[in-house]
Amino acid sequence: MSCAVAAVENARPVAFLQFLGQDHPKRDELQQQALGALAACAEAREVPPDKFLDWFKSERLNDPDHFLPALDRALQALVPPDAWLFDRALLTSDS
Repeated sequence: MSCAVAAVENARPVAFLQFLGQDHPKRDELQQQALGALAACAEAREVPPDKFLDWFKSERLNDPDHFLPALDRALQALVPPDAWLFDRALLTSDS
């Protein structure tokens, strides 16, 4: 998996835990795991630790309106249309 895909994939649990997982009993542990994976992506891109937050913001990993569509595009590129285990239209439907 490329670092770009890994970055948007690991931004998802960070955002979900922040907005939806306030009361989850393992919130801190899960958030540390996701942030650790993001830190590994930043390191792979040679981002110094003191510039992590700037990188996070510049990649728009703090913006679900950006990283969720980017994740969807990455998954579509990785998974052939006939290989999904579920009907993706059910996830993207406005109904």
